[in-house]
Amino acid sequence: MEMDERTQGAWIIHHTDKLQDMKYAANDYENINLAGKCGLLLSSLAASEEMSISQEKLNALAKAANISLKMELPTILDKLEKQKLIISDSTRIYIIGLTTSATLEHTTSIFYDENPDDTEIAVIDISEKISELPQEYKRAKEYISDTYKISNKKTDDLLIGSEEIGFIDADVAKN
Repeated sequence: MEMDERTQGAWIIHHTDKLQDMKYAANDYENINLAGKCGLLLSSLAASEEMSISQEKLNALAKAANISLKMELPTILDKLEKQKLIISDSTRIYIIGLTTSATLEHTTSIFYDENPDDTEIAVIDISEKISELPQEYKRAKEYISDTYKISNKKTDDLLIGSEEIGFIDADVAKN
């Protein structure tokens, strides 16, 4: 994949947004969803331009990003601390040198730290390829299966699922 980190981060966040509308699809793209939600929260933290925020404000930012306070926020905060982007205590979150422009790179870094499988990487890659130059289904399928060594069945599932979720244009996923 020849895509820069900012572009990958933008696709990760885009795909996370699309996954919000799908009841079960997020389970198939857990690393994209986790990294994307980290990116959404990072973006909110960077936009606040504050050095620290209260737990109450953090919760409001998380809710606005559609992040579950009990199920997802603790994991996201842990990931952001491991990336040395925040320090948290029981009452405040301290933001460490975070800029809005760097949030996409951090999102990509978090994604790859989760060791995504080839299917998740392929979905980001093919989204960028198709946005640059629309492709016929057969060509997109061949690219994915050759590049990522994914079986024909999995490649079909990936393309059809990507269209249903909204990762790629509907025209591509047609046989």
